[in-house]
Amino acid sequence: MKKLVVVGAGSMAEALISGITSNGLLEKQNIWVTNRSDRKKLDRLHLEYGVSITYDLEALFKDADVIVLAMKPKDALSGIKRISPFLTEKALIISVLAASLSIPLKRSLVNSSQQCGPCRTLLLQLENQLQVWQ
Repeated sequence: MKKLVVVGAGSMAEALISGITSNGLLEKQNIWVTNRSDRKKLDRLHLEYGVSITYDLEALFKDADVIVLAMKPKDALSGIKRISPFLTEKALIISVLAASLSIPLKRSLVNSSQQCGPCRTLLLQLENQLQVWQ
């Protein structure tokens, strides 16, 4: 994977970023983060983890391999509508939202050890096939 995009900058997004960067799973500059409007959160994530941040959606999603939806459930539909013009079939979209949506996404169930190190992430496809990635 060359480019990971995280949409949202709350506690779930930070836990994922922390786990990925502290375990060296991806180069920091290949992790891109955006949110709806809280620039201070983005600046803090950039300073603390060295990730790239932007509100330029075209640049954000260009060549994205994996997109993680980590916004609050109440913001999910408006957020998805905002980013949908920039999504391509090439990118894998994973939701770590705290609620289910009736839209065609894979559902990711991340256990709390993600921030601390090894864990398992379950991806449930719409066809009800279960895949385990470690």
